[in-house]
Amino acid sequence: MTTITVIIPVCNAAPALAANLVEMADHFSLYAADYEFDYLILADRHARETHQTASAFARYRRNVTISNRERHCGFARTLRTALESARGEFAIVLDGALSYHPSVGMELVEVLEREQADIALPSTRARGLHRAAFAKDLQSGEKPAHKLWSALRFAFARDPALCFACRLQ
Repeated sequence: MTTITVIIPVCNAAPALAANLVEMADHFSLYAADYEFDYLILADRHARETHQTASAFARYRRNVTISNRERHCGFARTLRTALESARGEFAIVLDGALSYHPSVGMELVEVLEREQADIALPSTRARGLHRAAFAKDLQSGEKPAHKLWSALRFAFARDPALCFACRLQ
């Protein structure tokens, strides 16, 4: 069974976070026959309500880890660390505000599998399912977290909503 780590960066999203986490888990459970999902929630250590909401979600799920990020360590560093600690074949990154529906994350994994790509990002400029794949030749000798970063910085400068999928192995 293929394992996918769903990485969820959260910043001041507590009011909608509980419902969004349940929506993600419900949607990904539709794929439970083919995929196993782990959740890695990147919560701001100093946002108490956000952390409490994430902890409540994790309380009855063995496949949830909460990583407390320091306010001043930088989001880029936090995301790199999360990608390096993710397990499985793929990672899907969806922000806690659900700027993109979880179905987009699964569409991106399908792109990775079909195209043998390392990175897939949604694109507001593409037609159809709004996705774009990045080929496997992106500095293939580096760890995924490092080879992804230059492509992601460019993409998120154009669209700050956070959603992408990547191959971990």
